[in-house]
Amino acid sequence: MQNRYVGDIGDFGKYCLLNALAATPLRLGVVWYFNPDEEANSDGRLVQYPELRECDPCLYDALASVRQRGRSLQAVQRAGILPPTTLFFAEPLRAASPGAHRFLGSCNEASRLAWHRRALSHMSDADIVFMDPDNGLAGLKIRPRETRSRKYAFLDEIAEHLQAGRSVILYHHQTRRPGGVSLEVAHCLSVLSEFTDTENAWAFIFRRRSVRYYFVMAVRHQLSTLRERSRLFMRGPWGLAGHFSICHP
Repeated sequence: MQNRYVGDIGDFGKYCLLNALAATPLRLGVVWYFNPDEEANSDGRLVQYPELRECDPCLYDALASVRQRGRSLQAVQRAGILPPTTLFFAEPLRAASPGAHRFLGSCNEASRLAWHRRALSHMSDADIVFMDPDNGLAGLKIRPRETRSRKYAFLDEIAEHLQAGRSVILYHHQTRRPGGVSLEVAHCLSVLSEFTDTENAWAFIFRRRSVRYYFVMAVRHQLSTLRERSRLFMRGPWGLAGHFSICHP
């Protein structure tokens, strides 16, 4: 997650979904996977989306106010956009520079692990953890020592939250995987099923401007609650208008 993404069209859909799934009495925790080194591209510029305001006018206006004051994760945390009991972990996640010596890369793997341990500890009182990397689930070719690794969440990081008894919602941006949306969702759910029963995982697909996925992995004692909240979300304006769809394995 980068500051320049705050308040864009993807952010709007994301916070609406999180508010629907992580309402009281479940406590939400957000691990931002904060990437402070912003790149020179057009990501995050889609901040005009009046056609979606009717889905949640209050949130729409709150995000517009945040953009006016300055786009940052801290502004989101202060604005009350998510439930008041939400826990936030916003420690920057850095990676080794390209061409770094192998020894330095190994040190960075240790740094990544230490960062994750601090995130785990900070989420100890959460019931649901939202993991928000720039790109999403790491593929097999991504290594923790690489610079690009800060854009991804690794399977062992997801697994440790689940093993601690917390449900997980994972952000994942569409890749260039052949086969399009349906095959990408099927692939990711297949990979994630290593850590949770297939019936306990499903995906929300956000289809406005660019495709984004939100993979829900429910621990057993929250399964019925998250299923029902997912159904209600899809019966609301986001689902009825086709902005979101849901995919079960």
